Amino acid sequence: MKESLNSSKVIVALLMLSALALPVLLNVSIVCWIAIALVRLVIPNERKAMIAIFKENRLLQILPALYLLHVIGLLWTDNFKYAGLDLQIKLTLLLLPFAIGTSQITKSDRINVLKSFVGGCIIASLYLLVNAFNNFSTTNNVHVFFYTELCSVLMHPTYFSMYINLAIIVLLYLIISAKAVRTQSISAIILYFLMLMSILLSARTAQASIVITAILFVLMMFKSFQLKSSGIAILATVILMTIPTHLLLTKLNNRYTQVENAIATPAQGDKVEYNSTTGRMEIWKESFEVLKGNWLLGTGTGDIKDELVKTYKSHDFKYGYEKELNTHNEYLQIWLSIGLIGLILILLVHLIPVIQFRSYPDLIFPIFMIICGLNALTEATLETQRGVLFFAFFFSLMAVNSKASERLL
Repeated sequence: MKESLNSSKVIVALLMLSALALPVLLNVSIVCWIAIALVRLVIPNERKAMIAIFKENRLLQILPALYLLHVIGLLWTDNFKYAGLDLQIKLTLLLLPFAIGTSQITKSDRINVLKSFVGGCIIASLYLLVNAFNNFSTTNNVHVFFYTELCSVLMHPTYFSMYINLAIIVLLYLIISAKAVRTQSISAIILYFLMLMSILLSARTAQASIVITAILFVLMMFKSFQLKSSGIAILATVILMTIPTHLLLTKLNNRYTQVENAIATPAQGDKVEYNSTTGRMEIWKESFEVLKGNWLLGTGTGDIKDELVKTYKSHDFKYGYEKELNTHNEYLQIWLSIGLIGLILILLVHLIPVIQFRSYPDLIFPIFMIICGLNALTEATLETQRGVLFFAFFFSLMAVNSKASERLL
């Protein structure tokens, strides 16, 4: 019993450290997860729990099944080099559900891990702002505070915006559930700071996801908690501060004009200069062309990029083949690479926690899946290490000990 308690404390400490490091030092997070796996394999009780809980937890089983389907996709793959890279990037989909998804941690431990992640997002944000100020001092270019010029030293703005989105949901939970005004106030200050960062990051889909999930979360949480007047006042203050901040900053850097221009002026022939909006629209069109002949089994784990580039070239889509762009939609990406079963699995992963949201009283996990689902519409979020590690870690962490994880629809 004492051995089990000690191992539990070590595991929680490693989880908190990995969550803190995730936005800043990815390798530290990976080392922590390896250490957790070793601790759990070495201790007999932990090893038995891993096997027993995984067998009972059907929701967790979907991620390894998705990974194994990528392995099976090697049977009709020609490009094994690309397939090997893809399998390496997605390896945590196989491993983290075993190592972390079966860990027996309490709700308070899970909240502490999420708080550590918020701390990591704060550290990453401060680092990016300091770096931007240094760049501004030499260039006098205000755009160093926005989008890729702000964020590229760490990751793509879309992925960091996803990180911030989850952190915002955690802070909203703390404001709504906290009994102390001091906790609510500190959370509100951090919330405004991270909202400011999300505006600077200028990732359009991610910003829309933040608004949608924040509103949805607050409305759903009102039914579960008796929110104090202080909490209502604090949330209202943050909203009133965020709206003018957004309006002011978008005057300096407005990426929404790309969407407006794409709607007003559809792509026409060789005269088009593609941007991230019009480019995506053409990519999706080309992806469906590839899908016509590969809708059942997919192209194979390693051949999707080659098939896309081939189609881009056949339609003279220079923007696509020069950059060797993926589908910029995770559902399309998986469907194209490993077929219809892969699409069904990734849809189940996203939809089951949302449909069975009542099994998750704090609602953070279902909202996390909505965050991932919305961003997957315009980004192939599981094709990069930043995306897949974020998804695999928090999916495994928050699917623990849930009634919804013990059954499928």
